Amino acid sequence: MDTKWLYKDLAPQNFVEQFPEYHPIVLQLLYSRGLKTADDIEQFLTPDYTTDVHNPFLFRDMHKAVKRIWKAVDNNERIVIYGDYDADGVCSTALLMDFLKKFTNNIVTVLPHRSKEGYGLNPKTLPKVQAENPNLVITLDCGSTSVEEVAELKKDGIDTIIGDHHHEPEVHPDALAIINCSFKDETYPTKNLAAVGIAYKIVQGLVDYGKEHRSNWDFPLGFEKWYLDLVAIATVADCVPLYGENRTFVKFGLQVLNKTRRLGLQSLIKKTGIELGHITERHLGFVIGPRINAAGRIKHSFDAFELLIASTPEEAEMRAEQINNDNSERQKITEQYFKEAKIALAEAVERGDAMLFFYNPNWNIGLAGLVAGKLLTLYKRPIIVMSDADGVVKGSGRSIHTFDLASNLDKMSELFTAYGGHVQACGFTLKSDVSVETLQKRFLALAEEQIGDNQISESLNVDMEIPLSEVNWDLYEILEKFAPFGQDAPKPVFVSKNVLVQAVDLVGANQKHLRITVSDDNGMSRKTIAFGFAEHWADELKYGDFIDIAYDVDVNEWNGSRELQLKLIDIKKSTK
Repeated sequence: MDTKWLYKDLAPQNFVEQFPEYHPIVLQLLYSRGLKTADDIEQFLTPDYTTDVHNPFLFRDMHKAVKRIWKAVDNNERIVIYGDYDADGVCSTALLMDFLKKFTNNIVTVLPHRSKEGYGLNPKTLPKVQAENPNLVITLDCGSTSVEEVAELKKDGIDTIIGDHHHEPEVHPDALAIINCSFKDETYPTKNLAAVGIAYKIVQGLVDYGKEHRSNWDFPLGFEKWYLDLVAIATVADCVPLYGENRTFVKFGLQVLNKTRRLGLQSLIKKTGIELGHITERHLGFVIGPRINAAGRIKHSFDAFELLIASTPEEAEMRAEQINNDNSERQKITEQYFKEAKIALAEAVERGDAMLFFYNPNWNIGLAGLVAGKLLTLYKRPIIVMSDADGVVKGSGRSIHTFDLASNLDKMSELFTAYGGHVQACGFTLKSDVSVETLQKRFLALAEEQIGDNQISESLNVDMEIPLSEVNWDLYEILEKFAPFGQDAPKPVFVSKNVLVQAVDLVGANQKHLRITVSDDNGMSRKTIAFGFAEHWADELKYGDFIDIAYDVDVNEWNGSRELQLKLIDIKKSTK
């Protein structure tokens, strides 16, 4: 499928003239990201923690939540923190547990098993919570749909505080407090925090209340910022939009992570070959986050939780080794599943189905979401991957931004015993009397109605076309100001046309990648790296060819040397 290059609208002249102090490329990138006022530009390019992070008490229930937590601490009441099995849930739980353990030992964590118990506070996990005889339950990254479970706890005299960011249900649980940024009537200005952001806001609220109302408060000013390493990891891993407050969290969280005090993270980072001081958002999304997630996918998320709160070097080393091994196993199995799914989906892809479905009752359901994500990248249309777990069918979905999985699940809620998610990701458990075929039929009808043919054709958003000679260290320094990159904050993509191919080399252990050297009419020469391009382009390119390239600007580092390189995203033969 030929990829369409979709160019962003050019910044109008009056916008360019309004900010003469900025480089034209900077202005184009700012304009295409919707940053058109001096305040927006200032906040984006130079985030300020003191002004860009909101008051936690802008949450309508934050006062109630904070006062109840401090009451539990003061009265030595039993507190259960109930989290989730992914990186966001684990980091959220570790963050709040780490804070509260400074004030009470009467606290315990409960995390569900991904395949055996499923998502959220549910009928399978409620007895585990009740067995702890809690006075207060705090859910993180879940709880918004646990109406019956919260009611059961309340009947037993147990208060519940929900800290979540998932889709708002029609009926809210009768909890003492709900801290959920996505609820329509919520007064907090940021609507897309990760759950770890919610946990951090609760800690901020506890800190602010402690300073004002607790005579024995003796923690140094700003000490809560040391939790931003966990906030950065989970914010990137959970793929929430990286603008506004989330961008500030990640920007400053990377600074904290690069000098983290957590023994577990120190050990894990060392095993990955990354050096403290050189960690970027890319490492969060592709190295650290996946390893934390791997624990829950392969064994139990509690292993990752224990890593994050490890108190001795020996425990940290043991947990890091275990999680690293889990990640290796996860990668191997995921690749096997991906190959199997591609074969099975070939007919539906050829037919042009608006939505794709794959079901294998023998798969590890913990890897379904990863495979769905890889299939989404390949086929550019919504994907549902299902398997059996504990005698029921469970599924995980990934979607394009124009097909809202969460709202469409609402339209067929009678099919599920549990479900939840976001616009582009979801999970569910089918009722025992509902067939996979029934689900497919309902979902496919909605997809065909809501997705046009043009929305499942492959396209690439391009920031601007520039000559190859513009790619220099000055440009790289400009682009660094736009980091961190992530969800809804992509690396800038450029196009250079009619560049001359000077050399083509196969690289990588399996010769799957290409190293292409290109030059322009001005004699400017640049090396490029094209990951995974060898299969389609190795025999198509030769010295003397002219090509158009779409790329982002990167740096290749080796043996202490640094060299600019272009990471190719797409190639077209020039038409000149």
